[in-house]
Amino acid sequence: MQIRGMLLAAGVLALPSIAVSAQPVTGLYIGAGAGVNIMQDEAVKSVGGVSTPSGKLETNLGGVGLLSLGWGFGNSLRAEIEGDYRYNGLNKITGVPGGGSVSGSEQKYGPMVNLLYDFNGLSPTFVPYIGAGGGYQWTTYRGSSAEGAFACQAILGAAIPVASVPGLAVTAEYRFMGMPGNRNYGGGHSRVTLNDDHNHSILIGVRYAFGAPAATMGVQSTTAATPAPMVQPARSYLVFFDWDKATLSDRAARSSTRRRTTRRTCSTRGSR
Repeated sequence: MQIRGMLLAAGVLALPSIAVSAQPVTGLYIGAGAGVNIMQDEAVKSVGGVSTPSGKLETNLGGVGLLSLGWGFGNSLRAEIEGDYRYNGLNKITGVPGGGSVSGSEQKYGPMVNLLYDFNGLSPTFVPYIGAGGGYQWTTYRGSSAEGAFACQAILGAAIPVASVPGLAVTAEYRFMGMPGNRNYGGGHSRVTLNDDHNHSILIGVRYAFGAPAATMGVQSTTAATPAPMVQPARSYLVFFDWDKATLSDRAARSSTRRRTTRRTCSTRGSR
């Protein structure tokens, strides 16, 4: 048990010292995502030509999917074009004569152009980003013919790079898409006018940037570097001999005892 605790503590202490350095997206990339779509209650402006100021359409939890093709400029900015699809089942209509439960669905699809900004360097494990976009969406209501309208959206997300596959990242996003204005479906007594379609989408996806360099792993050392040993300079000594003899003088013998080194350069000098 003590060994397991020590290994766990060592792992926890090592985590802050390992960081994945994600590079800004440069060049072509593709992406895909899927998730849930939540529609706000839509205002029902009229039914069969009769104004219904308090009418509302309630929908069920639905789904969303999208594909994108983009370009990273290498300075944290990205531009992309996407195609999306949203589906929500109808629940009920309130505030109108004869209202109540309704069947069918509301579906939306179309192209959007987005501009995004990545906050590189804020976190070692993920890259948050924000974006905004505009485009055109077609909507069908209970199988009616499609009605088109301008759409805009705001994007808040984060990308988690996959270190083992350069260029690949897992993404998590929140998107708000709105379609302002009225849309008319059907004709005659069944004609319905809806207003302001607002959608909240939560998506999980993947993104792959072509030609991306490998992510670098930065490891911070927890111990101080061992300094290199100092090189001792060579020393020269003067050794004195008695005149015309090979034996050291008393003075030289005492000096030699005090100065012991592994390497000596000796020179001789005679004294008179």
